[in-house]
Amino acid sequence: MLASIPEQRRAWIAETVAGMTLEQKVAQVIGLHFAERNEEQVRELIETYQPGSILGGGGGKDQDGSQRIREMFADYNARHEIPLLLSGDCESGAGIAGASTPFPWSMAVGACDDEQLAYEMGLATGIEARAFGIHWTYSPIVDLDLNRNPMCMCRCFGEDPAHVARMARAFIRGCQTDGNLACAAKHFPGDGVDLRDAHVIASINSLPMDQWWETFGYVYREVIDEGVMSIMTGQLALPAVDAGDGGYLGPPPATMSRKIQTDLLRGELGFEGLIVTDAIDMIGYASRLPKPRRAITALAAGADIVLRCEVRDFEWIAEAVRNGEIPQEQLDASVRRVLELKARVGLFDDKPAPDPTEHKERFETASRTICENAVTVLRDATGLLPLTLDAGAKVLTMDLQFAGRQRGRVQGLQTVAEALQEHGLDVDHWVSPLHGEFDIYPVIDQYDAIFVNFHVPARYGSTRMHSEIIDALWNGWWMDHGRVVFTSFGNPYTIWELPWMPNYINTFSNSAASQRAAVKVWLGEMPARGKSPVRLEGFFDIQVGGDG
Repeated sequence: MLASIPEQRRAWIAETVAGMTLEQKVAQVIGLHFAERNEEQVRELIETYQPGSILGGGGGKDQDGSQRIREMFADYNARHEIPLLLSGDCESGAGIAGASTPFPWSMAVGACDDEQLAYEMGLATGIEARAFGIHWTYSPIVDLDLNRNPMCMCRCFGEDPAHVARMARAFIRGCQTDGNLACAAKHFPGDGVDLRDAHVIASINSLPMDQWWETFGYVYREVIDEGVMSIMTGQLALPAVDAGDGGYLGPPPATMSRKIQTDLLRGELGFEGLIVTDAIDMIGYASRLPKPRRAITALAAGADIVLRCEVRDFEWIAEAVRNGEIPQEQLDASVRRVLELKARVGLFDDKPAPDPTEHKERFETASRTICENAVTVLRDATGLLPLTLDAGAKVLTMDLQFAGRQRGRVQGLQTVAEALQEHGLDVDHWVSPLHGEFDIYPVIDQYDAIFVNFHVPARYGSTRMHSEIIDALWNGWWMDHGRVVFTSFGNPYTIWELPWMPNYINTFSNSAASQRAAVKVWLGEMPARGKSPVRLEGFFDIQVGGDG
């Protein structure tokens, strides 16, 4: 259950809320985003508007930038009675480039089926994020990837409710240790049923309620019982609860549905913590309402903080309270929950930042162990694995990926080539060669082995194959070689689109440690220990589940 707050602090919170102006209260329910602003603009913004929280920590920030943000927030919080929350998407570790431990995607943790490793990842995330001034993470992702959803794959623990709940509870327990970091389990009421992306549309969870309670409802009961401090509602519809008005837009997302946020999450599930919406500029939400109505509608439906607001929302929300559209008592309750979350992470008590350096070796070992234990061989029809290669053997690594920025911090698979070189192999490294611009046949006999590596992590829109990825495989050249290994460093379902692959390995992660782990499995330095946390009908079954 939620961590208790001392009665004296609880009384102070009630007194503080009662004495705040309308503008001060509105500021607490606004989650601003400053990713595209310089530091001077950010400083001016927070001094002028004194928002309750700002999104901008972790998720790939560099060490120097994170240090400056920490100092800015510490300076502000030292001078104001109500401190700021700094939040971020710390989904695979704290995400401070050069300063925190890089962890793999959550599905790699799921493939290990080890609660202690999930706890270690959560503990590292909490300690390392808090050391850089982050107080609140929009994680863990507790969605169930039931249908090859482009945003769930890799980012969630798997698809079995009991298994996901065990991993999520362990992560939350580690992350919220000593109030280091507040977790926001997401995305309520549950993504992964629809194979479309909630960044683009209001994705639909089409389960009837009896099935919903057995799956997503079960997971949320479990994380609430674990004491998760907040829950993020998604741009996800649950028509079994709120079918909407039957218009062309379809059922409304949870972020604008009182039936889902207030009646289901608060009422039936009994959640007493803070509700935060997913970003209201996502197309799944923004396509529903004009800008002046977005934050107001989410708050009226029961949210306590609206994510990625902008400055104009301050006055729009204040006017909605003045005219009664958002009841004053509802706003007061939201502000109270915001202050309670701040109390639970020690912001009113000048909680000292933990020192992550004393845990550095422990966390690096945990990350490496997750990556190594997650590698899963799902097909080896010709018995090719493991490969035996002499020192000096010439090999080719062929990385097939989308052009442009990938979601997450890892933008390529260069570590694979580096690891092979460290094993004494002569490596050529190609990235997404295009059909018609290259011909592998003139050089194919030069290589003792070829490693085809799919780099397709979760991304906006779709993870389906297109020319940048598939062009290199025209002409079926691997049929004339015989020593070609196919590995997915992201999308676990690649074999559904390419069913002709004679072998298929999933790492469920593109981190550097996952790349090194794959090389160890290819060359027989360690066995593949992973258990698939998802199934693909006709290809492979789920290998984890139940109570473990």
